[in-house]
Amino acid sequence: LLKRHAQQECIDYYANHQTWLTQTQEHFFKWRQLDIELSELQSKAKHRNEELSLLRYQLEELDTLALTDNEWPTLCQEHQKLHNAKQLMSALNQAIHLTMDSETNAAQLVTEALEELQILSIEDPQIASAKELLNSAAIHLQEANNELNAYRNHLDLSPEHLEEVEQRLSDIHDIARKHHVDPEALTDVQKSLSQKIAQLENIDLAIDAIKQKQNTLIQEYRATAAKLTKSREKTAVAVSKT
Repeated sequence: LLKRHAQQECIDYYANHQTWLTQTQEHFFKWRQLDIELSELQSKAKHRNEELSLLRYQLEELDTLALTDNEWPTLCQEHQKLHNAKQLMSALNQAIHLTMDSETNAAQLVTEALEELQILSIEDPQIASAKELLNSAAIHLQEANNELNAYRNHLDLSPEHLEEVEQRLSDIHDIARKHHVDPEALTDVQKSLSQKIAQLENIDLAIDAIKQKQNTLIQEYRATAAKLTKSREKTAVAVSKT
């Protein structure tokens, strides 16, 4: 057997069969690769209905979510802005409350202190200075309260909008967690699901196309192998006569 194989190699070398040998090898490797793909597709075809059902459900969820490109980072920025505004509103309310609106507020305490000094009958420069400072403080507190109220009234904060943004963020995050991806990747997941569904829906066509390619390769392989065999036989006869 080894002797026969060695003789065949000599004949191939003598007749320069390398091109045909390469072609037959390429045909086989291509056929083998197609056969692997065919086996994978046939395996998927067996469970196609179950997989399609799951993929369609997942795609329907994402279609309903209707996530747009860059929506997640935009929502995060909007939420941060609204959240900061919420904290600002809380601080403003507290400041307004402490300056004039609470039962024991700063303006009231300053006024009471000023009233206590007003009843004094003594003439003292330091007391007079203290009265002026307290009077000025009362005026400044009133002005500060007016400024804070004006700012609060013009502050653009919609609790309903904040609620909407937080709910939207929650919805997106929940679905992203189902797919084990970051929210930013959900649009890619949606595209991938569409592609997988299309592949499964057309899997029979894909299988037929691979079989056709395999048949074409077999025919080309046989044609090349026939040429190679004929040339080997002719070369062997020629060599035997030398």
